[in-house]
Amino acid sequence: MVKRIIQQMVKQKVNQLTTTELIQYGKQYGFTLTKAEAEKILKYIRSKSLDPFKEEDRLKLLKKIAQITDDQTAKKAHKLFKDMIKQYGMEDMF
Repeated sequence: MVKRIIQQMVKQKVNQLTTTELIQYGKQYGFTLTKAEAEKILKYIRSKSLDPFKEEDRLKLLKKIAQITDDQTAKKAHKLFKDMIKQYGMEDMF
């Protein structure tokens, strides 16, 4: 039950990210996104029913990030996601 609530909260946060927040997360994790790139990424996230708890969906998103930006940025974004999972103690959900 608690796991589902946390998963729903994470999904909601991902879907409510703003361009500014996404750019700021990038800066914190050592990659730069332009406003246009952040907008494209968020548009993709919002247009798809991606589940960040499913590896297949995370890989789709990373591939799209690589298409919008580059492979290095996608790798750093993946590291951001993994670090956030650890930070919040959610490793067992993935």
